[in-house]
Amino acid sequence: MVNAKMRGAPRHENHTTFQSYYKIKLWEPQGIMRYLDRTPVMMVVPELDQISPPEAQIKLHESFPEPKLLHIAPGKGHLNVLSGDDFPMLAGMQVKFIMDITSSA
Repeated sequence: MVNAKMRGAPRHENHTTFQSYYKIKLWEPQGIMRYLDRTPVMMVVPELDQISPPEAQIKLHESFPEPKLLHIAPGKGHLNVLSGDDFPMLAGMQVKFIMDITSSA
């Protein structure tokens, strides 16, 4: 988002306020995860995530029924987990997961 203005969104203005951090702190997605009980789940967990502890993400993943897939992204943090040289591999993993799910249905 920092580079959004330089990457094709010339009118983008980054407005982070105290309320932004307050809302981030209050966001607890674990409460809505129970509604995924019949949904295939693939989780990419950043090894170095300092915002959402990897241990908590792994525990959440363990609570889901099959089909599911867990990938620990080595050397990645919360905000850069889907960027960098390994993005094509992660995208391919997501495509394969979806293809496996849909071909077995």
